[in-house]
Amino acid sequence: MKVLNDIAEIKHFIETNRIALLYLTSESCSVCKVIYPLLVDLLNSYPNAKAASADIKEHPFLAGEYSIFTIPCVLIFIEGKEIMRSARYINIKDIGEQINRYYNLIFDEQND
Repeated sequence: MKVLNDIAEIKHFIETNRIALLYLTSESCSVCKVIYPLLVDLLNSYPNAKAASADIKEHPFLAGEYSIFTIPCVLIFIEGKEIMRSARYINIKDIGEQINRYYNLIFDEQND
């Protein structure tokens, strides 16, 4: 998972990837460390879905920019639009279902 460090990088990442997952975390967050490998494992099934993370403690402006009140937080963007937000209690299954739904629509469409 790519680490992003400023708002320009994050916006570019979201705008240039049809499916973009942004994982907002902190080095001091023990739950974040547990969720991270689960997300990486999930995303291995979706090679065209791109993921990036950012440390909200190092970059507090992200909290205001994306209305983040707690971590860990997963934001999923489809063609630049936020379609899902999951924070504090992250349900990997729900995230997988949302990614799968859009992934099949977007990438199966390209193969037709």
